[in-house]
Amino acid sequence: MDETIKKSIIIIEDNLHNRLSIEIISEQLGYSKYHFSKLFKKNMGITVHNYVTNRRLICSAKDILKGEKIVDIAMNYGYETQSGYSKAFVKKFGFPPNMLHAMRLIKELFSEIGGRNMNYEQLYSDLRNTLNKKYSKDDIVKFDNAYKLVLESLNDKKRYSGEPYIIHPLSVAKILETMDLPIDTVILGLLHETISPDSKINKDKILNEFGENIYQKIHLINNLDFHEMNVNQIFSEYDDDIIMIKLADRLHNMKTLKHLSQTRWKEKAQETMNLFLPIASAMELEELKMELEHLSLEYM
Repeated sequence: MDETIKKSIIIIEDNLHNRLSIEIISEQLGYSKYHFSKLFKKNMGITVHNYVTNRRLICSAKDILKGEKIVDIAMNYGYETQSGYSKAFVKKFGFPPNMLHAMRLIKELFSEIGGRNMNYEQLYSDLRNTLNKKYSKDDIVKFDNAYKLVLESLNDKKRYSGEPYIIHPLSVAKILETMDLPIDTVILGLLHETISPDSKINKDKILNEFGENIYQKIHLINNLDFHEMNVNQIFSEYDDDIIMIKLADRLHNMKTLKHLSQTRWKEKAQETMNLFLPIASAMELEELKMELEHLSLEYM
């Protein structure tokens, strides 16, 4: 990512509650309004105005979840009226801010259900029920077989958080499902780490269960290193499903980054900004891109 764009993002993040315009940002960077606008759009795939609006709305949503009053939040992010803020919020998220406020209350009331307390069997069951409404019985059988294979490959392996490791591939599969991707991509997401060095599963087991094509794709996912390639190379050499799984894998890892040491936070956040955001942008995955970006900025 261009150093000028990195500096502009810092300026934006530091001034989300203040008056902010293209003129103000470009002046601080020593660029003309026209040149800066063009440079920002080229790097970020979005205009400065829309980027600032998105960041304000996303951060305001977090403030709602913290319990702050909506009217105060609207004023804090530069909206003249609560109704104007609500209209912008609905346009961005598809539902009004007071609904998010209600969701926060419900989450607090039922905090003992789900979240960290949800075991992987429940996560699997919920995902399977969702898939069952969208795909055929044969597809669900394939999903069940993949789940059993992943369980066998991971055995009792744990994540840094202390959670069973299988929560990660299940979460990756869930992210892919919410994006309405084909069942084969969801299953591949579930299987994507079954040939890792410490896996209990050998090559023949995967070949017998899922065939050569799936094995080769798992192998590609495990060996694809975005550090060594530019965006055009990635799209020319790899299928979309492989790239999507790498993005979903990174998104879930960023959601659980807090369990790593603080020295790794900035490293992983910067890596996500430099390598994964351009790919998500090129694939026009705006929601995923914004979520990756928000998580990265939190840790930077």
